[in-house]
Amino acid sequence: YGPWYVLDSQGKFHFVDPTYFPERPTDDKFPLALGKILHRPVIPLGLSIEGGNFVTNGNGTAFSSTSVI
Repeated sequence: YGPWYVLDSQGKFHFVDPTYFPERPTDDKFPLALGKILHRPVIPLGLSIEGGNFVTNGNGTAFSSTSVI
């Protein structure tokens, strides 16, 4: 339920926040809270995801289970 980290085209890092289990609202609030603490932008993703079902190599390749797609 932690945020994903991404770098923008200028090398600045941001958090990307997918929706985590709707029945766990406290967990889903964590990325936004961490972004506020660390003064980092948080970008909502518009994707519901469970932990561990989306993996990226950081070079444009991603892997996911069918439950996410």
